[in-house]
Parts: sequence; C-alpha cells; structure tokens
Amino acid sequence: MANNQLFSKTIWFKDNGSNLVHIKFHDFVKGDTSIMGFFERHILSVYIKRQVIAFNVQVLKAKLRLNLYNEKSANAVNRKITRMLEYSKQLY
Repeated sequence: MANNQLFSKTIWFKDNGSNLVHIKFHDFVKGDTSIMGFFERHILSVYIKRQVIAFNVQVLKAKLRLNLYNEKSANAVNRKITRMLEYSKQLY
C-alpha cells in the first residue's frame, strides 16, 4: 500500500522576535486510503497523531536535557510527557 502513498514530514523553525525559536511539526500523508474505507482512514489518523505526539515528546525531552526549565517547571514537563505518552498508548 506504500507504493501509492505520499509521506511528507516538515519541521519549521521560526524566530518569534526574542531569543526563543518556535518549532512546528507537520506530518502529511496522502494516497488511496480515502477510497479504501473507514478503517484505513482511522489507522491513518492514529498514525499521524502518534507521529505528532512523538515529535512533541522529543522536543520536550531535548529542552529538558538542555536545562531550559527550572526544577519546578521540569517536573511539570515530565508529567506532561507522561500524559502525552499515555494518550498515545490509548489511541487505536
């Protein structure tokens, strides 16, 4: 089924005017799944959601490793990562 699919992953880095950079991830999948049926479209949407969650978790973990958060914020970010991963596991 991948022969007639288009997978496009894009990452944007945008300066927001200060010393911070805004990172945005876009995952686009196009192909024959729209005519295949509900189940294939559902699998496709779950795939895309999991890819976006995985990217966001990677960004948060990178920020933690770079010590961009104070200790109190780091605990909140770790809880957010845990919630995001639990949500990803529930997708099916």
